[in-house]
Amino acid sequence: EVKNSTLAKDVKASHLSYLGDSQIEENANIGAGTITCNYDGVNKNKTHIGKNTFIGSNTSLVAPVEIGDNAHIGAGSVITKNVEKESLVLTRAPLKTVSNWAKKFLGNNKEIFMCGIFGVIANNDNVKDQIFDGLRRLEYRGYDSSGIATINNDQINCIKSQGNLDKLQKKLINEELLGNVGIGHTRWATHGVPNEANAHPHITDEVAVVHNGIIENFSLLKNQISETGINFKSETDTEAIAHLITLYLKSGMGSYEAIRATTEDIKGSYALAIIVRSEPNKLYAVRKGSPLAIGSSDSKNYIGSDGYSLGNYCNEVTYLKDGDIAIIKNDAFEIFDNQNEFINRKSQIIDKTVTLAEKGVFKHFMSKEIHEQPSVIQDSISHYINNEDLTVNLPKFPFNITNLKNITLVACGSSYYSGLVAREWFEKLARVKVDVEIASEFRYREAPMDSSGLTVFISQSGETADTLAALKHCKKLNQKTISIVNVPNSSMCRNSDSSLKIFAGPEIGVASTKAFTCQLVVLASLAIHIGRINGNLSDDDENNYVKSLLDVPRLISNVLDQEEDLIKIVKELNPIKNALYLGRGQMYPVALEGALKLKEISYIHAEGYPAGEMKHGPIALLEKGLPVIIGAPSFNLFDKTSSNLYEVIATARRAKGFLKRIKFAKINQFKNKKESSSQAIHIPYGLRRIFSSHFR
Repeated sequence: EVKNSTLAKDVKASHLSYLGDSQIEENANIGAGTITCNYDGVNKNKTHIGKNTFIGSNTSLVAPVEIGDNAHIGAGSVITKNVEKESLVLTRAPLKTVSNWAKKFLGNNKEIFMCGIFGVIANNDNVKDQIFDGLRRLEYRGYDSSGIATINNDQINCIKSQGNLDKLQKKLINEELLGNVGIGHTRWATHGVPNEANAHPHITDEVAVVHNGIIENFSLLKNQISETGINFKSETDTEAIAHLITLYLKSGMGSYEAIRATTEDIKGSYALAIIVRSEPNKLYAVRKGSPLAIGSSDSKNYIGSDGYSLGNYCNEVTYLKDGDIAIIKNDAFEIFDNQNEFINRKSQIIDKTVTLAEKGVFKHFMSKEIHEQPSVIQDSISHYINNEDLTVNLPKFPFNITNLKNITLVACGSSYYSGLVAREWFEKLARVKVDVEIASEFRYREAPMDSSGLTVFISQSGETADTLAALKHCKKLNQKTISIVNVPNSSMCRNSDSSLKIFAGPEIGVASTKAFTCQLVVLASLAIHIGRINGNLSDDDENNYVKSLLDVPRLISNVLDQEEDLIKIVKELNPIKNALYLGRGQMYPVALEGALKLKEISYIHAEGYPAGEMKHGPIALLEKGLPVIIGAPSFNLFDKTSSNLYEVIATARRAKGFLKRIKFAKINQFKNKKESSSQAIHIPYGLRRIFSSHFR
């Protein structure tokens, strides 16, 4: 949304931006999801953004502020003060400014893994159109520049563009780019000015390279390479890789040997795709830390950052492991591991649901994925529930779970909250002690792990870096491991003893929706299964819990039917700047998840908090006009939560209640009292069997 803004030459305004009354000067880069707030409830104000600035995704600029030339603002920051030129600004709470950061540290060149790689090698076909289409399927990762390189007539040709893929497409129409082998890239810069020089591929007269990840010793390598007389044309670490390979080629090494030698020189995490001028019949792929897959079809082979990008072209994919280098031809490929030994990596039939990820009639992927929940949950249930005898039917695990003494659930973000919800299910249904750990903190605590325990890792993608690192940590401690993921061939699946897929289908929206609820279905099934195996549940108990799960798709459909009522409430809440979510028991992690969603999607500050803890200090922060969203469970905590609601009302005289229509008398009492919540959204009766009477 753009209102009365002047967008100067070469400015980039990514999707989900709201620019308001901002004045934006040339060569500024506005990150995806950035919002410049220009209205404080009384007056309109302007935000002034200087030249050559970088503003990271999910940033709020609360006007009136001035952003100085060459300033860099970290993703997720909330800027309420002027930013001096050439500064790095990082905020999550108090604003922190590092003076002269651009001059001191820009050379360190830190890139994130959300860049996208796509490559094709064919027999005689021109591959540029397929590469471009593959890059289109990687747009959801976020990017600010793109490019494609091919080999034709013993020469590397490259077309790059700053900005979105539409700009690259115009160049491809107007400029010839032939070749039967090529690589493409979408890049999201975290430093410097996004431009064609910094866009990938990076080329020399011998090679072209695209790269996801970080080369940690880039500065040292650049100095060493520069001493040979080579001049760098960009600010990126990737260019150093291209020059290193070229130097080794000119020393007499073959292509594979030069690439292997280069991987021994560089430090960090990366995925690389490489083409060599003298070998137009080969494509090279390298992985260390950042995902990369090879896709196979009848007459072509492909490489891509994920299965979604490959889904339209391939029947099978082979995932590289850390240290692998692949030599790919149009009809075959070879993989060599980190010991330089030839190895057969198992190929997987590609999940064709990845090809179905289109918005259809919905305006946004997130809206589509919210409304897909009844169908994907039904799909998830059908894989783990026997409808006829009302039992849980999980695959056989390669270890004994009969005598488990403790379970550790490890995850990040929304997946962590699903673990918090499920903790009570495991403890009460299976009578097993459960710890829920944030993956990014877990492995650094060096917590003692019982060898008789089970560790469950939860991740939508199966590639979440912190969760994957925690998994590898637990494997070293000889833990039994299960991964609950949406992508069956992901790194976490391959590194776990066993895995359970959630069958949510591709989740393109950045904020998790259907994956979160499908994770809960799988976690509930696992809790029932363990409880039945260890004898804590009877046959009748299992049947009752399964009946509850079978009702969930229908009941969620009933919730989605209330969308118009929700829209009315949202319009009333539109001016808010803060929100508070409260819950008790299993509704507390639901409150955390609700607050996270509001932050991710609306860029409004929100907090989730245990309702019973409000009286221990935080209630003093309530004020009139602050919306309080309360999850009111219908079982033994209903009365406790209603008491917390009255505390809120007495303090702030304003609350929003999300109430379950279970105990009708109490709900009506809630609604009819003068002090009651100003709005109530009813969650259908049957859902209480998931959050209350059966799962207690």
